Parts: sequence; C-alpha cells; structure tokens
Amino acid sequence: MENNSNVLQFNAALDAGLEPRNYSYKKEEVPLGNYDARLDFMIWSKNGNAINCFFTVFPSGQLISLSVYKNTDADFLLGNLAVCRLGFGTVFHLNVEQNFKGYPRLVSMEPQDISPT
Repeated sequence: MENNSNVLQFNAALDAGLEPRNYSYKKEEVPLGNYDARLDFMIWSKNGNAINCFFTVFPSGQLISLSVYKNTDADFLLGNLAVCRLGFGTVFHLNVEQNFKGYPRLVSMEPQDISPT
C-alpha cells in the first residue's frame, strides 16, 4: 500500500468519525452516466488491490462508493489521475458505466474548478 497517499485505513476512517456504511455500492443504487460528485474520503480495500472512493453526488446528496483498482504498473491510476493522492472535498465530474457483470464501474473522474450550488 502507498505510504505517500491520502487513502485511509478502515479503522483510521472510523476513528475520524467517517461512516463508510452510509455509502451505497449496490448496482441498483449507484447511478450510471456522467455527473458531479464530491470526494468525501478514500479507504484501502481489505486486500489492498483497490481503493474505495466515497462520494456525495450533486445535486441529490446521494452517498455512493466506487472502487479504483490497481493497474498493471501497480499504481492506482484512473486515466492520468493518481487516485491515491487526490484531496478530500474535491468535486469531480464522474463517468460511471456498467461493467460486464452489471456493476457500476468508475471510468473517469475529472476535477472541477467550481463547486455545484
């Protein structure tokens, strides 16, 4: 796991008052398509091969969780974005598609310069 990252261990997230259980990852609840969302926090997955990203969707306020998986270079890149170094509270424009099993897959996330109202 990356030492130079903003990704939290599960217990550290709980100690900080964060509640991952409030964020849905269910395929019938995570919206597909393009939309803006704030990155609230990130936690390493249990096996360390993924980063679980926790977002608040705008304007609905829905809380969702999407994962970014380690690529072949042993990095956590989404396009050119080093996910493990992203700042909490940043608003991103997300592109979420369905994977071959029907689950939501984060395809891209671009930082936004303005906050949604």
